[in-house]
Amino acid sequence: MTYMYPCNRKSCIEKEEGGDIFFHWKSSCCHKCPNPSCRDHGECNCFEQLLEQQRKQMGEMMKSTEYIENILPKIIDNIIKVAEENVKVDKDTRQQSDNMNGASEKKSKHQ
Repeated sequence: MTYMYPCNRKSCIEKEEGGDIFFHWKSSCCHKCPNPSCRDHGECNCFEQLLEQQRKQMGEMMKSTEYIENILPKIIDNIIKVAEENVKVDKDTRQQSDNMNGASEKKSKHQ
């Protein structure tokens, strides 16, 4: 798990005109600060490394027969289920809107 935390170096804590305090933030994976005047300054690329590692793992998993036979059909079923629920909600919302519009049109005709 990666998280962000404030850099506590004096050069990284800035007080703004309104009295607010501004911190530069470090990532727990590399502990580098984006502030050029900080001695911990550096470019953090651990997010890219982590994403690349996860991409490779996902690629290997997707090649496995278990994924193809068991997991992929479940994912597809869930996508279809969510899509069908969204269509139903959209139809219900449209129907309610049509009913409300019809009621307001009837009111305006009677006035």
